[in-house]
Amino acid sequence: RMKTLMKQFSAQFDRVLFDISSVLAVTDSAVLGPVCDGVILTVKALEVSRDYILQAIEILESVGSNLLGVALNGVKISRRSYYYYYYSEEGVAGRTSSAERSSSPG
Repeated sequence: RMKTLMKQFSAQFDRVLFDISSVLAVTDSAVLGPVCDGVILTVKALEVSRDYILQAIEILESVGSNLLGVALNGVKISRRSYYYYYYSEEGVAGRTSSAERSSSPG
């Protein structure tokens, strides 16, 4: 039934977004992910562990989801310093801003 609804939505709208519960908490994302054009994993900054993120990615990929990327939310940005995160083959990593690196001694 969900596939039918998704086809109807896709025929009526340019973009259809589903906000689904945590990958590790329920199976919704594992069921819907493979039938969607793409999946964006949303992660709350400084509250979700690297292991949790990697496990979620592994689950999504194992069921055939097209993982488009990771959205980091809840980031507090000030004018003097901030952090940015990136995802690579090695996993998720944090880096300090260039402004913060240049103002630190050494």
